[in-house]
Amino acid sequence: MLCALLGDTTYSQTEGFNVKTPTEKMADTASKFLEEIIDESKNNPRKSISKDLICNAKCYLVIPSIYEVPTREDFEGNGILSCRKSDSNMLSIPIFYKLTELKSFYESGGGVILLVMNEAGVKSILAEQVELNPENTTIGTTGSNSESIKSFVSFAMISGNPTQGYDLNGSTLIYGNRDTFNAYQQSIIPIDIILGGLDVPPALRGFNAAVTNWRQSCK
Repeated sequence: MLCALLGDTTYSQTEGFNVKTPTEKMADTASKFLEEIIDESKNNPRKSISKDLICNAKCYLVIPSIYEVPTREDFEGNGILSCRKSDSNMLSIPIFYKLTELKSFYESGGGVILLVMNEAGVKSILAEQVELNPENTTIGTTGSNSESIKSFVSFAMISGNPTQGYDLNGSTLIYGNRDTFNAYQQSIIPIDIILGGLDVPPALRGFNAAVTNWRQSCK
């Protein structure tokens, strides 16, 4: 019986080490969602986000799951942002954001991709909170090579359907300070991510690898 008890205890302790934190789960989900976008771009480029937009983007925000907030009768979702560093084509450390006050989304679920296309957009999104509106946000079109003249281009991949442009106007992006702190075990000011100085923690390396893979054919 003692052996059996010790065996159970050992199993429980080992099992506990395999439990992922909420930030690790979010990073895994975001990476998997982006990999679906990448697979689509390879299999059906005419119905995916254009290479020009991907390569010209300054930052990439991936929100893998949008869900309803019944108490407010709107939608929100958590995601991860990575930007290109100002002094190179390398990616910054990823940080967390929440998309909130989204007025509608599909019942079948899905996620959102937001591309930041210019320096004004980078400054806005790294200011910890930004409202998406018709002045700064373009609803993306798939399969085209046109470049956006606005700061943000928005897309959604609805469960079981190809990527499409999606209207995020009226929603707000808020820096996920708590999730970022949990991932790095220290406070990070968003604007500092493009300056470098910190290593990507193991839990977020898969996400940056997915973004790098997405940009693989970019010069």
